[in-house]
Amino acid sequence: MAHLAVERDALLAPLAEYLTPDLIAIAGRLCPLPDELLPWPGPAARIVVHDAHAPAHLALLVDDWGLLVSGDMLSDVELPMPAASDTSLVTYVEGLERLREPARTARWLVPGHGTPTDRPLERFDADMRYLDDLLMGRPSDDPRIDDPEMTDLHAANLRRARA
Repeated sequence: MAHLAVERDALLAPLAEYLTPDLIAIAGRLCPLPDELLPWPGPAARIVVHDAHAPAHLALLVDDWGLLVSGDMLSDVELPMPAASDTSLVTYVEGLERLREPARTARWLVPGHGTPTDRPLERFDADMRYLDDLLMGRPSDDPRIDDPEMTDLHAANLRRARA
């Protein structure tokens, strides 16, 4: 996590056109969490660090509620979006695997982008199928590919899969 503090300005530079200076000032101010539970007054929320979408990216699993909050993962509208440093999809696939069990046990999934669902494992399976198709050199029939906003991301994922 120390490298994130050192590289903070470079990591946030692409956001400058979208965020105001006051938001840039607070963005990316990370501090290590004390253990695998979120320190908050609510029910126990297990932290699942996966690094797939970005370094130190995480999901939260609130077992008592059967809720998985997946951040920028498991979307029904966005294709898997690896970190820029993931040039081969390996880090993304490894991170996604860390979400398999939480997706299997959760009753509800709330992604950062897209629609909440009561079928978390279906979202996990869709992302895994898409990545497996790319890594095996097969065309994918994932419907998210047809979204014009996903064209560049899909092309980049194809390049990563070929690496």
